[in-house]
Amino acid sequence: MNEQNPFFAADAELLLKSGLFNKAISICKNGLSQYPLYFSGWKLLIEIYISAGNNDEAKSTADYALSLFPGSVILENLRKELEGNFRNVDSHDKSPVPTDFDDIDDSNNNINSYTNNLQEIAKKLEEVSAPLPESKYSSHKNYPNGIITETIAKIYISQGALPEAIDAYRNLININPNKISYYLEKITELEHK
Repeated sequence: MNEQNPFFAADAELLLKSGLFNKAISICKNGLSQYPLYFSGWKLLIEIYISAGNNDEAKSTADYALSLFPGSVILENLRKELEGNFRNVDSHDKSPVPTDFDDIDDSNNNINSYTNNLQEIAKKLEEVSAPLPESKYSSHKNYPNGIITETIAKIYISQGALPEAIDAYRNLININPNKISYYLEKITELEHK
């Protein structure tokens, strides 16, 4: 596993679900040393410590994370939960919580496959976020106040300015890549009008 990629939290979460707490902790710590302001990584590290039964380490990690993200309701609630020790443990089960399984090979096909899939997705995202070729409407200066919005694209459509609307949607892909499917659908629809 590559502990230095931005997907370390996904690897650590998979190890957590597999019960490999120490390995999950190690990956989280290494990843957070590279990405110290990655909120989800800190939250996950706290959850791993809780799952491993190490509430003291979970508390100190929560305190540190709160110093990075002051006022975070999620972290404050986790910290309060740790203070109250709300962890639901079956009172009949007195067996210790295992924290590591050194005899299990972490090059497990599922973990490698998962990591490879994440790396493929990262490559595709990099391709998608590549800048589009310049057109006469590519500059934000052509939009009111230099702002591009879906509303502006819709106004262009209502005015019959389809090339401008298409260009607005192309620029929106760069601004909001999470909605790429929607924007590509709109571009295709407009190109066929």
